[in-house]
Amino acid sequence: MNYQKIYENLINNAKSQNRVKLKKDNPDYVYYEKHHILPRCAHGDEHKDNLVLLTAKEHFLAHKLLIKIYPEIRGLRLAIHRMMHGIQKEHLILSSRDYELSKELFRGKYNPRFGKKQSKETKLKIGNANKIALMGNKLSEETKKKISEGNKGKKRSAKAKERYSKAKIGKRHSDESIKKISESNRGQIPWNKGMKMPEEFSNKTKKGIKEKRNLNPKYTNRFKIKKDPNN
Repeated sequence: MNYQKIYENLINNAKSQNRVKLKKDNPDYVYYEKHHILPRCAHGDEHKDNLVLLTAKEHFLAHKLLIKIYPEIRGLRLAIHRMMHGIQKEHLILSSRDYELSKELFRGKYNPRFGKKQSKETKLKIGNANKIALMGNKLSEETKKKISEGNKGKKRSAKAKERYSKAKIGKRHSDESIKKISESNRGQIPWNKGMKMPEEFSNKTKKGIKEKRNLNPKYTNRFKIKKDPNN
C-alpha cells in the first residue's frame, strides 16, 4: 500500500478547502487541529506552507500514516500516543485496533528495539545516565501547579492502595539516604508550622493508618492515634 500517496491526498484535500479557525460561538465553527505536513521531529518547520488545518479524525489518520512512512522516528510514535491519551482524545472515536496500535508503538513491531534484549551492563549504564541527567533538576512553579491541578479529584482505588502498601512492606531508607534527607531539611521551616489539621483530614489520616496496620501489623508511623473507647 502506498502510504505516502494516501497521506499526500489527505493533505491536498484539506488544503483545497482553504480552512480557517473560527471562534466557538461562530455558527460555522468546526473543530480543527494544526498539523505539520513534514513533522517537526523530521526537521519540519513552522512555515505556513508546512502547516494545514485538519479535523481530529483526519489528524489522527495523518499520524497513523506517518508512522508507516517514517517508522524509525520515535517522536511520531509519541505524538500519536499523546493524541490517544491526552485532551485530543475527547474529539476521537477510538477502536480496539487503535488501542492495540498504541501498545505496538512502544512494545511491538514499531519499536526499533522490538525482540532485542539489553544486557545487565547496558541497563545499568542507562540507569546511571538517567540519574545524572535528573540531578539538580527542579520542577518550575508552573509545572508543579499543572501537576497539582491534574491530580485534583483523583482518588486511589482500594486495590491500588493495597498494592502500594504491600510494596512498602519491609522497605526502609538507608543510613546514607536518611542523612541526606536530614541535611537537606536542616534550617528549613516546616510548611505546616503553626497550622491545625482540619478535623476531616485528621479523620481520613487516622483511617488510612489503621488500614495500613491491618495490611501490615509492623507498620509504624509518626502520628499518635488515640484509641476509641467505644471501638
